[in-house]
Amino acid sequence: MEAVEPGFPAGDDIDFIDARHGLNEYGVWKAAIAQLLISLFPHQFLPEIIGFNMHYEAMALETLKVSKELKELGYDPYYFVLHISIDNADSGHTAIALETAMEYLELIQKRDGDAAAKHTWRRIQAGYILSKGLPTAPICPKFKTFNTVLPTEREKFPRNSLEAEVIRIFKAKAPVSQKIHCNSRVKFGGRTITEWLIPNGLESQQHQIQFLDALSNAEPWIFKGDSDKSRLMKELSWQGRMFGSFTQSEVHAVKQWIDSLGGTGFVSDPIYYWSFINEPELPSNKVFKSLDIRVHHPVFSQLPANNILAQLLPSTHLPRAPRIETTAPANWEKFFPLWFTHPCLLEHFICIPAQTTTPMVCFIIRLLRAQSGFGPEDSMVAGMDEVRRKESVGLVELGLEMVKLSGFMEPTCLKDVLETWKSDFGLLMLHLCQRPIENTGLLLGLAMAFVDLHDAVALSATLLSSDGRRLLHDIAKRERENLDLCLRELESTPPRFLDFCRGYHLGRTEIDTCFL
Repeated sequence: MEAVEPGFPAGDDIDFIDARHGLNEYGVWKAAIAQLLISLFPHQFLPEIIGFNMHYEAMALETLKVSKELKELGYDPYYFVLHISIDNADSGHTAIALETAMEYLELIQKRDGDAAAKHTWRRIQAGYILSKGLPTAPICPKFKTFNTVLPTEREKFPRNSLEAEVIRIFKAKAPVSQKIHCNSRVKFGGRTITEWLIPNGLESQQHQIQFLDALSNAEPWIFKGDSDKSRLMKELSWQGRMFGSFTQSEVHAVKQWIDSLGGTGFVSDPIYYWSFINEPELPSNKVFKSLDIRVHHPVFSQLPANNILAQLLPSTHLPRAPRIETTAPANWEKFFPLWFTHPCLLEHFICIPAQTTTPMVCFIIRLLRAQSGFGPEDSMVAGMDEVRRKESVGLVELGLEMVKLSGFMEPTCLKDVLETWKSDFGLLMLHLCQRPIENTGLLLGLAMAFVDLHDAVALSATLLSSDGRRLLHDIAKRERENLDLCLRELESTPPRFLDFCRGYHLGRTEIDTCFL
């Protein structure tokens, strides 16, 4: 970006979207907003996110083209050259995206059965279609292609009177048009005109749906929203080869249908999504009313951090609390809900990609990798090595080991944990983490307090196996290294630094009650 436009604002700067910069390519902004929206609701749209990622990480012709064209224009193409390498389908992002989708489907099939897996695959396809239909770069109009989500048989079809009339017209013409188009080499939707108009073919609703979709995307015969430019209309008019084969009212109906298609080429009515995945439409307001913070995220509340902080004594220095002693038996009713909820503290920092470009959030990402069981960062690209690693144990897996060693039944989800062991503080952390920008210092301070807990558990001979203790020790070391780097960033912002100190104090006070 610096090479193309020196001094251009950073992507996480509000000035980046100022109108004076002329960034007015509508499709690119639409694609960006779609990515943000789908990423903000991972619980509701995980299959769609997996499908979106499958398409997005695949090698694209545009990437190959731009890597060559930028060089010809005198710009450094390395960003795109790099993605050609790291997105490869053997060990790169494409391979990881495919493996993720397959593992997820296998999990659903094993847990919920074949029907659930089939439905999940449909939702993954919906996400793939969404990514494919969103432009991620300005495209020359003559090269634009369109993608339409087809209605399913379950949806009412035809969807409007124009569709019904166009189907009626072609259905009536089909029997009498046989052999007339035999010499035509015109194809759309992978079929010739003769193949589309086979006897009784348009009796099938599915054939009707496919025919209309293929015809509506058959440029230059039809340009969506522009009947005057569409070649089909010229052929139906005076001096056209089909003049007289359609009546005046039929030509008018086809013209109206073409103009009604609009110019975007992408169906945006939510009904097509719900029909495609074969589910009843669920209004957003109904979804938000039924959200449970123990299960769903994000779940926003009016819980302000300041009300919590007001209960604490102000602190102007980092509180260095004594080491946590685990000699006393752990109070499992307090310990387990804290253990299983605290990994959520920093997860929401990565929901908005533009926010991940800062040094501090990069440190947070490295910390999250450690907590999730990923290996230490290296100068080389890990790629599929991360997927194939046998020893991939994070905080959740270590928590499940402690549950098992303590003789309790293993929980299957966070809701199970918080129903078995009630915890107001656990719920508080779930609420606070929903607003990572507002609560940055507080959340980082809480995270540092739990690193103290990790160190203490790793030193205890009774809470984990020797392998578990070793793994937790390594996780805690990486966590502390990255939190120390975050703390250096916060020191230049006194209010956030103060919040860090308060968060640490708040966390340690609650953690210490687990071993009284």
